[in-house]
Amino acid sequence: MLLRRPLLRAEGPDGEALSAVRRYTDRLQTLFAGYLGYRLVVEPGFARLYKTGRSPDGVRGAHKPNGAPFTPRTYAYLALVLAVLTGGQGQLLLSSLVAELRTLGAEAGLELGSGIVDRRALAAALRHLIDSGVLTETDGSVSPWAEDADREALLTVDAELLGHFVAAPLGRVQSPEELAGGPAAASAERVQAGAG
Repeated sequence: MLLRRPLLRAEGPDGEALSAVRRYTDRLQTLFAGYLGYRLVVEPGFARLYKTGRSPDGVRGAHKPNGAPFTPRTYAYLALVLAVLTGGQGQLLLSSLVAELRTLGAEAGLELGSGIVDRRALAAALRHLIDSGVLTETDGSVSPWAEDADREALLTVDAELLGHFVAAPLGRVQSPEELAGGPAAASAERVQAGAG
């Protein structure tokens, strides 16, 4: 189950399995570390399996509720939202989040549109965080905002879960190839850099 759903929450899908994960934490941590090189963190409200490297089928990534993979635009919004949320607010209005995203995007040299395509991409990124438990729709909903930018919602951030959401230690990643390939690719890349 953890291989299929690396972020397992008590309130989320398959949440009933969390008690079994807690019961066998030591064994599972040893198993995942020994056979796959994965790290398992178990907290009272969730378990997070940190996978490294590519999956066997070469496919990793987030998907929209309809099963479609995230587009580069949706990933860009997801990254910007995570950057804003890391700022430490416990609750924020959707309109404030969008304003901060635009400011952050401008600082990064990104032009964020306000049309329906951009709103849908941002709503998909937010829905992913809501489905993962990082955000909660305390009042209102994100979904109608994609069609009507005047809609509002109050969002609550789970700071502890936010800290475990991103699997790769991004501060130590030196290239996109290293991020995509995990530790083995990083070692190979460093060896090639040293040999050249």
